[in-house]
Amino acid sequence: MLKILSENNHYLQELNTQSRSIEVRGNRLASIHQQIGQILGVEFINSLPRTTKEVTNPQGKLGTSEVTDFSGITIICLLRAGLYVSQGVRSLLGDNPHQYILSNGANDIAINAIEDQHVVIVDSVINSGKTLAKYLEKVSEAKSSMVISLVMQEGFVPQIERHYPKTQFVVSRVSQNYYVGNGTNDTGNRLFGTF
Repeated sequence: MLKILSENNHYLQELNTQSRSIEVRGNRLASIHQQIGQILGVEFINSLPRTTKEVTNPQGKLGTSEVTDFSGITIICLLRAGLYVSQGVRSLLGDNPHQYILSNGANDIAINAIEDQHVVIVDSVINSGKTLAKYLEKVSEAKSSMVISLVMQEGFVPQIERHYPKTQFVVSRVSQNYYVGNGTNDTGNRLFGTF
């Protein structure tokens, strides 16, 4: 299933516009990626199971409340451009324990990191999906899986239903423009100042 969150979110549309501007780079771009990650990450939090917790209100009365069960979470950050998006997602977890894996390739993922876990794979751009396919194969036995990305190329969309019907995909936008940056306009280079 695919959710494109910017379709009905004007603030997210503004952030997308800023993130696409060649003039936006470095810390400013990193901050925008983190903000987008937080917005997209809410979908991950909403997908987690809920549990009942006893609470005492300010008047001293005991009651119950539905709260998110934050147990068994693994965030897989696809380096390097996915770093700040994943930090935005991670910030929503507060002090709740979780695994945070910075990954250069699917072979970085140990099987015990995904067993009985709610796994979220975070990247900045999904182009052909070749890299992502290796990760999705690796996490196929997870309790649940979600992919979060700033942008997904339109050509990848048909593959979701065909190949990944159990995985939720949450993106800020889908692009019809297939483009892989290089040099100064590559996302990673704009984030980290490397050319």
